[in-house]
Amino acid sequence: MNLSYLKANGYAGFDNSLETSLFEYGFIFSRIDPLSEGDLRIWFKVVGNTYDWADFKQGLDFWKEFSWADKHNLLYFLGMDEESFNNDTLESKIYALVNYYGYENVYGTAYYPTVISED
Repeated sequence: MNLSYLKANGYAGFDNSLETSLFEYGFIFSRIDPLSEGDLRIWFKVVGNTYDWADFKQGLDFWKEFSWADKHNLLYFLGMDEESFNNDTLESKIYALVNYYGYENVYGTAYYPTVISED
């Protein structure tokens, strides 16, 4: 996997630079990657320069899907009220959840991590 593929398939991150979002923050996302079939696809850092991906349905009911998450503690950690959180994008919600609980709790174990090269 390389950055050219990710750029060509609409990946973005929370930094203006895709490279920074991926290599420093370990989180990028796309809704137009043909492999995700229209769902939200997230690539996330596992360890070092290895990454894995997860797909999430666009109409996902966040609090139902992640019912195991402690809503009160998560919102306190973020400094947000529930209404603001609920109105945020799905990728922002998942990124917040990962920052609080860790990627394995959100995505599961990465069995076959992929190296992503800069091109």
